[in-house]
Amino acid sequence: ELGPHRDWIVVDGTLRRQVSGAIGLAKSFTYTYLAGADYEALYRLEPGHRTRAFQFQRGRPPFSVVAWYLRLWDATGRDPRYSLVRVETTEVDPNDPRATERIDDISGWLLAERIPSAKADERWATLLYPVHHLERILKRRLDMETRSWWKQS
Repeated sequence: ELGPHRDWIVVDGTLRRQVSGAIGLAKSFTYTYLAGADYEALYRLEPGHRTRAFQFQRGRPPFSVVAWYLRLWDATGRDPRYSLVRVETTEVDPNDPRATERIDDISGWLLAERIPSAKADERWATLLYPVHHLERILKRRLDMETRSWWKQS
């Protein structure tokens, strides 16, 4: 359950292994897991909407991933892939009668995390604000720690 007593972590990119409580957020992709009408609907997604969920195997040893595409912002007049992310998790059992509810909860949580938006960053349309904020903190810290490396003694 998504809730105050459950910790989740967003992984920037695809899930490379099965990790409890992890959600992968793939922001760029060349391979689409959907075909036919589902593929066509993918690029017409309205902001805040998602595709149906699908399941595939990844890794060695193989593990099961449940994924779906989610449109974070309006793409009108832009490339149809604009603001589109693929959400991945190993925490949803597709046989669970509440799977759709859990997927909707995760999607809603991710949509809430895009505000405030990081529009100063060129990647803002697929960037969750907490990730943007953490990147800024880490870049400042790295800059402070490495600044002395370039000073000559």
